[in-house]
Amino acid sequence: MSALTFGEITETYVDTFDFNKKTTLYMTFYKFEDARERGQMLAKLKVLYEMFGLLPDDAELTDYLPLMLEFIDAGDWYMDERASDSIELLIGVIEDGSYHLLQELEKAGNPYRYIIEALRQEMRVCVKQGGQQHVE
Repeated sequence: MSALTFGEITETYVDTFDFNKKTTLYMTFYKFEDARERGQMLAKLKVLYEMFGLLPDDAELTDYLPLMLEFIDAGDWYMDERASDSIELLIGVIEDGSYHLLQELEKAGNPYRYIIEALRQEMRVCVKQGGQQHVE
């Protein structure tokens, strides 16, 4: 990517994540073909965010990967006894969605595969550590 211009990077991003259903950043898209089931998961995620102090913009679906990562960073869940099951749900959705996303990016030889691969590796480390490394 370092050899690409800003315009080329932007075009690659848009072509990859905005115009290709196989490489969407909406993590439940891959698992739930039924709109009702997906809607239920999106509602669960919204309740989860609100429970821990993040009020997502209604313009964005709650399974949008950048929003999910923002919640992990900014949500007021640390040391909350309700957090364990909730974070487990969130990480499960990210794990499942990013697996399918990574598979498609690898098939296409897309440079964004390295970012998703790094994210998945980091998530595994966090799960193994049990969230004990959270920094205030």
